[in-house]
Amino acid sequence: MILYKMAKILYFKSKLKISSLYNTFPSIFFFSMFSFFFFLFFSCIDNSTYNFNQSYIFQKVNAQTNFDTSTLSTDYSNNGSLSTIKSSLDYNFVVVGDWSCNSQSKKNMKLIEAQSPELLIVPGDLSYKSNGDCWINLISPLDNITKIAFGNHEVAEGSPKSLSEQYKDHFNLNSTYYSFDYETVHFLIMNSEDAFDKGSAQYSYVLSDLNKISKNQLIKWIFVIFHTPMYTSPTNHPSNIEFRDIYHPLFDNFGVDLVLQAHNHNYQRSYPLQFNETDSSNPIITDNGNNNYLNPKGQIYATVGTGGKSLYNLKDKSNFIATQFEEYGFLDLKLVDNGNKLIANFVSSDNKHEKILDDFSINK
Repeated sequence: MILYKMAKILYFKSKLKISSLYNTFPSIFFFSMFSFFFFLFFSCIDNSTYNFNQSYIFQKVNAQTNFDTSTLSTDYSNNGSLSTIKSSLDYNFVVVGDWSCNSQSKKNMKLIEAQSPELLIVPGDLSYKSNGDCWINLISPLDNITKIAFGNHEVAEGSPKSLSEQYKDHFNLNSTYYSFDYETVHFLIMNSEDAFDKGSAQYSYVLSDLNKISKNQLIKWIFVIFHTPMYTSPTNHPSNIEFRDIYHPLFDNFGVDLVLQAHNHNYQRSYPLQFNETDSSNPIITDNGNNNYLNPKGQIYATVGTGGKSLYNLKDKSNFIATQFEEYGFLDLKLVDNGNKLIANFVSSDNKHEKILDDFSINK
């Protein structure tokens, strides 16, 4: 626009001289005019390109104003790429294992649906039948948000390979151990029923996965899920000592926050625990508070085998368990405060007591 006005002024001031220049030196006249308009044309293009780029940058910045920029992080661990996460909304996950396809599991499912969870996490033992049809039908309202771990009844009922393959096919799984992220949470699903020693493919996968995710600055929480418990009070099934001795040190080393188990058909929740190299059956309690924890060392271990199959009696209470009971229900995990606080509630589906039987929180 500026160049256009300048050209216009020059034209009116010199229109008398242009005529004489044309008559005297026609070739010089045409060359001069061509050069002038050539310069004017490309200057306008450059200016419009600049305006476009400025507008595009503004739109990109403006589009991100819906994000809470105080919670945005840079992740250089994934091929040097820059990632942002919208973490201003609260979200929740429901956890429960040991289902079957009875009236109690159906009652549980209705209450779970009412929570409107982002994910349904199942730590193994699903249908208790030689095929998974009834259980897949049971959880169909939440089928597309369900993530499963494989329990002993996925490898011990009917034809084990066909049952496991049915679940793998249905949930599009290439393996019975895997991991994924949801917002600022990393989920590692392990298979306590498969080979897990230090020379196994599963061990290599777990070690690699935890090592990688511990360097990801966008991830605030690491949850690990498997079936057979590492720690339990005396009840029908003992702790899986070999599994615990191999993997609890890894959980400590890579900052795992919460471990979700099943197999024993009751609810148990530990204090935050670190591995005890001297006596792994007596883990180190890092915070003996009952409910609220501020960035504790170690992990909280929750056994949630309360999906519908007949409950197991608790014979005693281990010193590292904060609370326990024999009730049907599920564990509801909610992330609030831009993903910096975990609030957990065990919601009973029995009519014996109040709805919430246990609650705890972890603040980062």
